[in-house]
Amino acid sequence: MDLPVLDEVVFKVIRELDGSYAAESDTENLTAVGDTWEELREDVKKTVERYFNGGPKPQSIRLHYVREETISLM
Repeated sequence: MDLPVLDEVVFKVIRELDGSYAAESDTENLTAVGDTWEELREDVKKTVERYFNGGPKPQSIRLHYVREETISLM
């Protein structure tokens, strides 16, 4: 039986208080971290490759950067 191939895996990325980045996939049980954006990208790629090892891999990875900000009106 052939497993379906995902088009992409989406990660929600947030910036931690210490300036590092954390990413979590909503569709798969995957997380990744990095002190810099480049380190995060590399960790995401390695995480996805390990998770789909031996099976069909997604065609792409989407990093959705989420920024939360509070603006005072006073």
